[in-house]
Amino acid sequence: MCEKFVRSVSSRLFSFSANVSGVIINTCGWVKENGYKSLTHIAQAFEVDVIVVLDQERLYNELVRDMPNFVKVVFLPKSGGVSMLHIYYKLCIL
Repeated sequence: MCEKFVRSVSSRLFSFSANVSGVIINTCGWVKENGYKSLTHIAQAFEVDVIVVLDQERLYNELVRDMPNFVKVVFLPKSGGVSMLHIYYKLCIL
């Protein structure tokens, strides 16, 4: 299924402006065990060259270890004003 999606996205990148601008792949927070395997599979299928990790040092270190050398893995800490959304508000949104 992932490969079919990759082919679909890649076919839309034939225009010059889309090709040079790239694609942002936003993933969920499932980063352990099978979630990590899915994340690395998606990165390899899309042939990404940059991965940005937001405030998860363990994930950053694992990606640096497991990704090919040509993939740049960047760690970004949360800024000082960011706070976690309470579970109550998350449930109300659904």
